[in-house]
Amino acid sequence: VQQLLFDYNSQHDCYKGKCSTSGSEPVQQEHIDSGLTQGVVVHSDLDQFVINTHAFHNAHLICEVVPQESLIGLL
Repeated sequence: VQQLLFDYNSQHDCYKGKCSTSGSEPVQQEHIDSGLTQGVVVHSDLDQFVINTHAFHNAHLICEVVPQESLIGLL
């Protein structure tokens, strides 16, 4: 734990991954299937994530560990 520099939250990049809402799952009420379904997002296997560095007071630390080639086209 002493070597932990910071904590962050990353999100899968659905826009670049072209993820869709083509899936569905049953809706349960009190742990019983209701007979209804709801749409769910089907994620691609894209290994790209979004980190909102504008929300961090320690964005400079993230920039030190994120490979610079990952930032091409973003700055």
